[in-house]
Amino acid sequence: MPEQAYLSSIGFTCTDGEEVHMKRIAVYALMALLAGFNSLFAQTEVIILTEDFPPLNYVENGQLVGPSVEVVKRIIKILGLHTDIKTYPWKRGYSIALNE
Repeated sequence: MPEQAYLSSIGFTCTDGEEVHMKRIAVYALMALLAGFNSLFAQTEVIILTEDFPPLNYVENGQLVGPSVEVVKRIIKILGLHTDIKTYPWKRGYSIALNE
């Protein structure tokens, strides 16, 4: 399914300028994520945390879904990692990220 059709199907629409901006953000986030994985590969466990942030990522029927979830799952697969994306309220997720 083309990207725009997928975003429209979940009720997320944007102008062409906003779409370009979002794609840039996604590319920068991906680059930062991949750049940081050099040090992460030395660790035995990678934990990926997020919050419920519709329409980009949200829980539906007990499953985390949305376009940002699909991007992260693709990255996990490309890197050959064996991990899940865990959903927490922002404050708790931030605390986990800082302390674990």
